[in-house]
Amino acid sequence: MSRILFILSLVPSAGAPLVGRPREHFYGAVGERVRVELRALPTELSVEEPLTLTLVVHGADNAEALNRPDLKLLPEFASRFHIDDIADDGPPRSPRRFRYRLRPKNEHVRDVPPLLVHYYHPRLNYFATTASPEAIALKVSPRLSQSQYVPLDAPDLLFQRTDADELSAQPWSGDKELFAFLLALMLPPLAFQFLYLWWRRRNPSAARLAALRRSQAVRAALDALASATSPEQIAGIVRTFMRERIGMAHRASTPSEIAADLARLGVDRETVTHAATFFHACDAAKFAPPGASPAPPVAEAERLILALERRA
Repeated sequence: MSRILFILSLVPSAGAPLVGRPREHFYGAVGERVRVELRALPTELSVEEPLTLTLVVHGADNAEALNRPDLKLLPEFASRFHIDDIADDGPPRSPRRFRYRLRPKNEHVRDVPPLLVHYYHPRLNYFATTASPEAIALKVSPRLSQSQYVPLDAPDLLFQRTDADELSAQPWSGDKELFAFLLALMLPPLAFQFLYLWWRRRNPSAARLAALRRSQAVRAALDALASATSPEQIAGIVRTFMRERIGMAHRASTPSEIAADLARLGVDRETVTHAATFFHACDAAKFAPPGASPAPPVAEAERLILALERRA
């Protein structure tokens, strides 16, 4: 039995065994002469400017099955660069290439560090280690500020100078051209102003709509008071106005309940007292003896509505 196991250990395996597999820096490579190489372009750049890093894995028997190393999980890379993966151009083949887009985080970045890779050696049946030969030196300059000079990239036509003689060779031919020029200059602003006023009239602002609604509510209440004949009707009109205009609760019906709800809504003390006095007067007129029938408090109702509207 031991001889059989020894013979099987000499046969190359199609994949790496799970037992003894390194927890880090192993990306599935199997082969006898696996080596890795890093290439970076450009090597002179500024902060946040991208460079393309190419990882080349040579000698892997299973190049198409390799996993892409996640450089974001390696502190020596993640502490120096912002890292983005670049998709493969075509089907995987040997040697296997992985490309990344690196952007230096600051001007203190001096190089691209070497990359350590573990691979499985099938003939010797163990996990070997390889790494890129050396760090790739970088020259990172500070980020260009917005105020720094940037050459203008434009057609040569924009850099040609026109002499004064050429400008004076084509003067205005008369008043018609001047009028047409002024008309073309003034017509767009005037048209825009007209369209803007028309749009504002068709689409009033929220403040104007609220003002219109307030004036309509006051007008409706005052018109209703003009035709009211009993204290109960007058009190109902004012109560409805207060519910619709300032949000008084529907449950508030007695003078004390109305005063408490107005105070809850933040109405000032003077107006709260005014409202309580008014509704007390309405109740007194409503329940007065048959012989004594005080006049309905219409004027007092109008004053209360206007006072509430001013404070609203």
